[in-house]
Amino acid sequence: MGRRTVMLAAATIGCACGFRTGPGRARERTLTFVFGRPEASPRAQWLIALYREALAALGYGFRFLDVPPNRATAMARSGEVDGDLGRMSDYGDLYPELVRVEEPNTTVRLAAFGTDQLERVEGWDWLADYPYQLSYRRGIKLAEAHFANHPELGVLGVNDTAQGLKLLQFRRSGLYLDIEEAVYDYLSTPEAYDTLQRGLPIIEAGVMQQQTGHAFLNRGTCGELAMPLAEKLREMKASGRCGLLLDKALSAAGYRDRPLFGPRPG
Repeated sequence: MGRRTVMLAAATIGCACGFRTGPGRARERTLTFVFGRPEASPRAQWLIALYREALAALGYGFRFLDVPPNRATAMARSGEVDGDLGRMSDYGDLYPELVRVEEPNTTVRLAAFGTDQLERVEGWDWLADYPYQLSYRRGIKLAEAHFANHPELGVLGVNDTAQGLKLLQFRRSGLYLDIEEAVYDYLSTPEAYDTLQRGLPIIEAGVMQQQTGHAFLNRGTCGELAMPLAEKLREMKASGRCGLLLDKALSAAGYRDRPLFGPRPG
């Protein structure tokens, strides 16, 4: 076998094993990640860019697989992929195969929205005697868990954020509960500007509950990266790079710089 044939074979083996090779550079291991949102969504694009850059600084390549949420969990647990880009802070309590990257990539707030200047809504206890219709977006575990334990609250589930905000403007609901970032993301879209701007102003009345979101790594394939990756994320936040990548992802999706009815919370 000639020298050229041997070099080509070695390069092919390196690619198949998830390592990149090239003139003058050491072999680079590529890590594969999944996420619970579709790859095309702006928030997924943001996290892909964030972790690609963070891992590159640590000497690793990055690859993303777009799979359904349940499949993503199974793949991360088994080691078929190296991790998940974003789950709630207590996700790892259910899956000891996964290691949490302690620095959060986001804070997930379940917030209440209305159309009137209400007194500040402060947590679930405030809603105990709420006399009007409540609505929320189906699939939000924080809300569903609370409502399951409090059947006395009259609640209406909706399928998407747009529908929930329209109920507010039509006064079919007094308060609408949704993930804060989902509401402000939608209020930044051309669709929201077209359909909601002539209606009643929508305001955030308060935060019901919050958790942090984290990347999780498979303990066996790359769990040792949890601490250095957390440190790199802290550096990117402190430098403003994390926020810049988010703005870039939202802008690329056609979102406006400013949400309808007011600024995005800091």
